[in-house]
Amino acid sequence: MIILYILGGIILLLVILLHSPFRIFVSCHENMFSVYIKYLFFKRNLLPKPEKKSKAKSAEETGQPAGKENTQSEDNSDNTKESQTDTQTEKKNKKSKKSIIPEEKSERIAFIINVLKSSGKALRHFTRRVVIKNVRADIDISDPDACDCAVNFGKANIAVYNILSFASCFFKVKKEYININCVYNKPESIYNFSFTVKFTPSAAILSVIAFIFTFLANNIKAKRQAEKVQTQQ
Repeated sequence: MIILYILGGIILLLVILLHSPFRIFVSCHENMFSVYIKYLFFKRNLLPKPEKKSKAKSAEETGQPAGKENTQSEDNSDNTKESQTDTQTEKKNKKSKKSIIPEEKSERIAFIINVLKSSGKALRHFTRRVVIKNVRADIDISDPDACDCAVNFGKANIAVYNILSFASCFFKVKKEYININCVYNKPESIYNFSFTVKFTPSAAILSVIAFIFTFLANNIKAKRQAEKVQTQQ
């Protein structure tokens, strides 16, 4: 019974991890972008990036002068140069022996075509399960010149609605509101928009599996056709 409970817990954990969606939040407030990704209880800011501490500050905090670190790094780099050259030559030899991509041009072209065909089906499988929701836009188009302001207003409407229609061809788009205003005699335009991209790890894994199976099936068909052609000749 204990083994069954352990297996049930592992299966439940895998189901939760695979079906818990990734959420990418994209927003622009008064021309300032912010992007962060969230998965379960984990959150990571992508934009704006956090400021990195300088080397001088880190050296002052640790109490070590920056000169010593540089001399140590130079000594280590001199010692490791010879070993790196040897390892690089060995890696090149291994790659040449175990390369997946064929060397002949005709076989390379067939390989690339096979990859493109297989990836197309896998991408369709994945994009159908990606949801772009909570699409909100509040844009004020402005310019000191009334004619330029009207032209930019028309361009903004064309760009926004074309982007939404193009995205809806591949993804599930759920729009809340789009407000584009023409405001005359202001120094600059103001862009405020936000949306959320949602997808599950299971969708990505299934698309990868679909790519592998379709690629292998197409490769087997191509080999059989080549063998038929050789036998006929």
